[in-house]
Amino acid sequence: MRLQRTAVLVSVVMGVLIWGADALVGSLFFSDRSFLELVMTDVPPHRLAMRAVGIAVVIAYGLLLAHILGTYERSHRRVTFLNDLLDTVRDVNQLIVSADEKTQLLSEACRILSRSELSTAAWIIELDRRGRPRRLYQEGLSAESAAELRRLVDARKLPPCAA
Repeated sequence: MRLQRTAVLVSVVMGVLIWGADALVGSLFFSDRSFLELVMTDVPPHRLAMRAVGIAVVIAYGLLLAHILGTYERSHRRVTFLNDLLDTVRDVNQLIVSADEKTQLLSEACRILSRSELSTAAWIIELDRRGRPRRLYQEGLSAESAAELRRLVDARKLPPCAA
């Protein structure tokens, strides 16, 4: 967002500089009027129109550039998110291939997920054959949240978000 504002601001400043440069060139080479007259007080109508068009073009370019920069920033954030997701999936996949036992697999998966850029906590509830909670694996949960999940699992109930 900061780059977008900067692009628009620079285009407005460039428009003002174009106005001044046109007045300077006009006073030096094409007119007997002073620079200040050509900048503010005695601007010929045709010069006024050309300066307005020049400023409009520069500002339109600045707005277009701001839009392009915004699209780039959103795309960059999306690519960063997808790369983080791919890294996490790769790490869990390597764990699945190398883990020797289920307990190690599930607790380590929670650790990987909670340490990723995508999440600060993760939990997995192991179910019995009837679909009732049997064991909780978690990493990164607050003590209060972990205790609440543990109470639900001990009561053989799933939390509302998983039911």
